[in-house]
Amino acid sequence: HTLRNTIVGTTVQNNLEEMWALCDFVAPGVLCPLSRFRSIFINPIEAGRQPSATAEQRSLSEARSVQLKALTAQIILHRDSSVQAKFLPPRHEMAIFCRPSETQRSRYERTLAEHRAGGDPLPIIQQLRGLCSCSGGIAADDEDGPAPQAPLVPAETDEAEKTGKAAVLMRLLRHAHDAGDKVVIAAQFQRSLDLLQGAFQARGWGCVRLDGKTPTEKRQDLVDSFNRSGSEQFAFLLSTRAGGTGFNLPAANRMVLYDCDWNPAPDNQAMARVHRPGQLREVRIWRMVTTGSIEEKMLQRQLFKRDMAQQVLHGKSDHQFANKDLKRLFQLDQRTRCATLGLLLHSAGRAADAAKLTEAEAWLPLLPDPLLHSCVQQEAGLLAAGS
Repeated sequence: HTLRNTIVGTTVQNNLEEMWALCDFVAPGVLCPLSRFRSIFINPIEAGRQPSATAEQRSLSEARSVQLKALTAQIILHRDSSVQAKFLPPRHEMAIFCRPSETQRSRYERTLAEHRAGGDPLPIIQQLRGLCSCSGGIAADDEDGPAPQAPLVPAETDEAEKTGKAAVLMRLLRHAHDAGDKVVIAAQFQRSLDLLQGAFQARGWGCVRLDGKTPTEKRQDLVDSFNRSGSEQFAFLLSTRAGGTGFNLPAANRMVLYDCDWNPAPDNQAMARVHRPGQLREVRIWRMVTTGSIEEKMLQRQLFKRDMAQQVLHGKSDHQFANKDLKRLFQLDQRTRCATLGLLLHSAGRAADAAKLTEAEAWLPLLPDPLLHSCVQQEAGLLAAGS
C-alpha cells in the first residue's frame, strides 16, 4: 500500500473542488468522482448558502455539509491557530472602513469608464485595487515580487494625506506611537509600502521594511532588530506575500492589514506574525478598507470563503452572500458607509438595523480597542473619513 500525506495551510482556499482534489490525491476513492461530488455536495451546499435559498435548500445544504464533514474527517486532521490561542493574550480584529479622497474618486470613476468602454477587465481590476491603496495608483507589475532592475522611487510624503485610508491610518498611528505601541503593517503593493515608508520618515517614526526585494539572508536580522528589547523601531512594514514565510514579530501589539487579498490565507498568515509565543500584550488588528470600492467586494469574498470552510470542516455557518453581490466589482458606491455591514445584517435577517448600526452612537461603545475609541472621540474628523 502507498501512504500519502499532504500538509496544507488551507484545506478550502477557493472552492470545494480544490478540497476534493486534495482528498482524492491522499485517499483515492473515499470521495465520489468529481462530477458526482459536484451534484451531491457542491451544488446543494452553495445553493443553500444564498440569502434567497428556500428552507428546503438550506436544510439540504446543512445535511450535505454534515455528511461531507463525516467523510473528510477520516482523512483530514485539521488544526488552526486556536490550538495555541489559549496560551496567548486575547486578539481583537476590527475592520475600519474609510471613504476615498476626491482624487481617488475621480480616478476610480475614470478607470470604471475604461471598463465600460470595453477595456480588459483584469488589468482594470488591478488598477482599481491600486487606486484604493494609493491616490496616484500603481504600476501594472507592482504586486510584490522579485527585485526590479532599478530601485523604486520613494512615494511623495504627502500622498498619504491624498489617500483616504492612509490619512485615517496616520492619524490613528499617531496615538499608538504616543502610547508606546509597536505596529506591523502588511500591504500587497510596493507602492503602498513606499507611501507608508515616506509618511513614517516625514513624521520621524522609526520603521523596518521587509518585502520581495529583501535578500533572504538579511530577513532574520531585520526581524531580530525589531523584536529586540529597547528597539526604537515603531513599525515593521511587510509585504503580505513575504509575511507568510514563518517568522514571528511578537514585539508588536498592533497589526494593520493595509489592503486585502482575494483569499483569506495570505492575510491570515500575515496577521499571525504578531499573535505568536512571546506575545505578552493584547493584540489589536485593524483592516483598512476603502468603502464602496472593490476592496469591500474582496473582503466580502474572504468572508464567503472562510464561512464555506467553517461549514464543511466544522459544521457551522455564520453568513450567506448572494453571488450577484460578490460579482459587483465594477462599481463605486458612494452612498454607503459600509456595504459589508448591510450584507451581514441581511444574511442574519436584520436588514432593518443597517441604518442604525452605521451611526457612531451604536458601534462606538462596542469597540474592543480603548485607543481607537479614544481617537474617534478626540478627533471628530475621523467619523467623516471612516466608519
